[in-house]
Amino acid sequence: LLLDISPGDDPLFLAHAAKICGVTYSHLRERALIDKLLCWAELEEASDEACFELGMAKLLDCLESRDRASALNSLSGAKYWFDRAGMAREHRPDAHLYSACVNLLVLFFRGDGSVGRVETAIDEMARSSFELHRWNLEGEKPPWLGCRQVEATCWSSLILVLRKLEHHLSEASWWEPAHV
Repeated sequence: LLLDISPGDDPLFLAHAAKICGVTYSHLRERALIDKLLCWAELEEASDEACFELGMAKLLDCLESRDRASALNSLSGAKYWFDRAGMAREHRPDAHLYSACVNLLVLFFRGDGSVGRVETAIDEMARSSFELHRWNLEGEKPPWLGCRQVEATCWSSLILVLRKLEHHLSEASWWEPAHV
């Protein structure tokens, strides 16, 4: 059914369909779903959601990578798609948060984590996390969306831990990913 959706369908529907398509991809790994998201990424109405889901798919690829080069390539792809999602809509703090987090991971991968760069990446994560909290609090939302508040709280918790560690993250011992 997802593959039969036309780019000419209702714009609001396409944005929701992109989200469903991304979640479905995470379970089925059907390449045709990625092709559909790539198509929708070019449509103004669905671009932010399609790009976000493509970023999530790249993160999934990273987690399933068997070597460093493919993991780094997937992280770079994820950052690209999260950045596009953030630019596609005026207010997309979740995309900015994932982009900042992926940026921090890329710094680790490349061994480029000077204290200043790590601090900047964590600052960006904190700013986006705050915006995500505000975004989730706006308007009346049904109770089942409480999981979004839990997600925002988990991001805040991660940022607090990173803040405690940020001056130690540039130490050589942290650059052993297998041990970390």
